[in-house]
Amino acid sequence: MSIPYLQSLLKKLVNKDKEEIFWFCAKFYFIRELFSCSKMMLNRYTGVPAAPSGICTFFPCATESWNIGIEWFIAAAWIISFLYIFEKKMLFSVFFLALFSTFAFTLEVSNGVLGRNGIFSGILWVQFFVYFTKHFKPNFNLKKNRLLYTLQVIAACYVLSAISKISTAGLFGWAREGKYIAIQILKNHKYEYVSTGEVAILQKGQELIEPIIMYPNLIEFILFSSLLLELFAFLMPISKKTALIYGLLLRSMHFGIFIIMDIHIASFVMSLTAFAINPIYYILILLFFLLKKIFPQLAAPAS
Repeated sequence: MSIPYLQSLLKKLVNKDKEEIFWFCAKFYFIRELFSCSKMMLNRYTGVPAAPSGICTFFPCATESWNIGIEWFIAAAWIISFLYIFEKKMLFSVFFLALFSTFAFTLEVSNGVLGRNGIFSGILWVQFFVYFTKHFKPNFNLKKNRLLYTLQVIAACYVLSAISKISTAGLFGWAREGKYIAIQILKNHKYEYVSTGEVAILQKGQELIEPIIMYPNLIEFILFSSLLLELFAFLMPISKKTALIYGLLLRSMHFGIFIIMDIHIASFVMSLTAFAINPIYYILILLFFLLKKIFPQLAAPAS
């Protein structure tokens, strides 16, 4: 492989269009997590929903009664996801994936499980709106707005979460209720123990509540800081740099919640990671940087 060819390849990857590379990496990460969650929902809930809601109120959501297997439905979505990742037939691919996501997670809610996975569907529907707008308005700035609108959906979810907490207990009252978190954690682990019968779950719950009881002021500070982070999440879509910094702060918040309360809201964490932090993109940039340092001749103009 000649040096000029490597130079041209490097230019395409690094200097060509970083916006396209960023968007590709974000979609790749996002679609992987979307399928991980939605496939689990579709395979878990196959019968008639216990409490139909949303589209399940007028559509037969009992997948076990379909003429085609649910595996074919998932396979079709998987194939179409490649169109989505590689920016092909976007109106069709985003629309199909939005329907796929909405169906999977409405099925989950209709079975009485509040998994908070609606953010996946919200992101896909707003992306469909962006591409739909571009189709009818050629001057619409697609490269800028597809990421901007996506970040706005993510930010809105966090802001609404903060507003809900403030409206329930007040700005400072919600943090002061941190002392009751120990009760909630213990209750959640006892419910899980009843379902599984594993004594280790009770022991884990006891271990989690001990530091909460010992350091109530610290817990209040952490909760109040988390509330402020959520409340000012509208700052995140200002720029990619702001999104990265704020995304890392929110990711740290989720990590703290997981450590303290053993709560992991995968849909929020993964959507935030995909479009705000985008680790795959920055890893690629780092690798390209190291490649040019190791092989400086690649950085020189091709002859």
